[in-house]
Amino acid sequence: MDRDYDDNKMFLKLDEPGQDYVIRLTAKRKLYFHGKWIPATQLRSRRKGKIKTPLVYKDKNHNACLSHVKVQITASKKDIYLVSIYGITEHPMMLAANQEIRSKEDVIRVTKLYFSRWRIEEYLRCKKHMFRFEDFRVRKLVSINALNFCITLCMAFLAHMSMKPETNALKVSILQKADLSSGRSGLHTVNSAFG
Repeated sequence: MDRDYDDNKMFLKLDEPGQDYVIRLTAKRKLYFHGKWIPATQLRSRRKGKIKTPLVYKDKNHNACLSHVKVQITASKKDIYLVSIYGITEHPMMLAANQEIRSKEDVIRVTKLYFSRWRIEEYLRCKKHMFRFEDFRVRKLVSINALNFCITLCMAFLAHMSMKPETNALKVSILQKADLSSGRSGLHTVNSAFG
């Protein structure tokens, strides 16, 4: 989950059924480490990121460096792991994971688990912005689901068309009918959202 879910209530809710999680932390998060409550950003800054792995973030390839440390979260005081990711964003990302980390492979697996959800974020962002999915007038769940299904089909079609050569007659026709600048970026956005 993304930073919006860095909330003590969320951690407690996930701990109840014993649900595994990987949540991106905000800069204001404090963690319990060696008998003290320390800002997560301070813990992140103490590490170097010795584990190297390639990652794709926002359609760009990155050579990331990872580190991890066992800590406790404010809410439940259960042992979790802080995974720090360097070399992708201006400030290193911080992930909280309650899965056991025993090896370099475990750190990479947890990190890739978080990044696998990024395609879902891109897909939802595309659906909300390009198709104005949050700006609809229907009120019944059946109607909302029908609208969602239609938009999903449209996105799948556009993603399929974006992979066609520039000489494809249908693709050329679609781009001519659409605003050319937003049409090109729209096809690219839909394609990247679907991977």
